[in-house]
Formats: sequence, C-alpha cells, structure tokens
Amino acid sequence: MGGSLPGPEQGELLFDARRERVGEVVGSSQGRVTLRSPAGGQRWEAYLCDVRPATAQDALRARVAAANYQSRNATSGNAVLVRSVCEECLDIKRRRAEAPAAGDRGVAMAMTEAMGVHLRVAHP
Repeated sequence: MGGSLPGPEQGELLFDARRERVGEVVGSSQGRVTLRSPAGGQRWEAYLCDVRPATAQDALRARVAAANYQSRNATSGNAVLVRSVCEECLDIKRRRAEAPAAGDRGVAMAMTEAMGVHLRVAHP
C-alpha cells in the first residue's frame, strides 16, 4: 500500500463538482489540484475528491463559455471592452476563501449562497 495514485495530467479538463465548473489542470499537489477556466482567468484549487474527468458534454459547455467570454471581451475598433471589478464580488470571494482555513464551514456556505444572490441581483 505504499504506492500513490497518479494525479491528473497538466492540461487535462476536469469537472469541479463543488463549484460546478470545468477547469484545465495547471498543477497539483498534496491531494489538491489547481484549475483554470479554459477561457482563462483566475485559478482556483479543488480537492481531488471533488473533481472528475470532464465528459464530452462538460468540455463542449466549457468551450462554448470560453467562446462567449472571448466574444464579450473582444476588442471593438481601438477600444478594448473591459469589465469593471465589483468590490462586493471580491469581498464575498475573499471571505469564502478564508472560511475553510478558519474552520468555519457555515461562513463558507453562507458566502457561496451570498455570491449566487449577488450575481443574480447585481450582474444579471
């Protein structure tokens, strides 16, 4: 029982069940995997127990989301369309990220719910 299971390969697409999103593997260590959306953007960490290989449907959904993101953020003439940074989004994300380290699952769950409500209300 001394052997360890191989981790996911860099570049492999995985489905993060906790966040319900597809990510491309950019690294892994100590039972965690670092993922990034195929469209780019911020990386996130997931426990190996929360991810599975992406299905063909998951991969297609991710490619469509990436294409949509790129088309929304494409250059228009000389101007670059840039989304503004929402301070409330950043605050909720920060509080959600800090909660597990403090051992407070209740806050983590509340921040997950708060983000869903905030996204529906402030970013329809």
